[in-house]
Amino acid sequence: MCSPYLATHPVSSLEIPSKYYIDRGFLSETLVAFDVGECYNPNRQMYNRAVAPIYDEDCSYIGCVGRSLDENNKKYKRLQ
Repeated sequence: MCSPYLATHPVSSLEIPSKYYIDRGFLSETLVAFDVGECYNPNRQMYNRAVAPIYDEDCSYIGCVGRSLDENNKKYKRLQ
């Protein structure tokens, strides 16, 4: 699996595993293995979203997708 090693890595601001996906039947171990978490930092673009990072075949971070945890936001968001 591809995991962040630097505090500056985008997933370092996530609370892993994501409670949103645990509540929907995903295993905690699976979410941890894929770095799926929730962003509660209001200074981040994925604030208040369940976030799944996207890695290339060399485990380099290339972007992420997020599902809103708040009904007032756009449901899905993608960053590259």
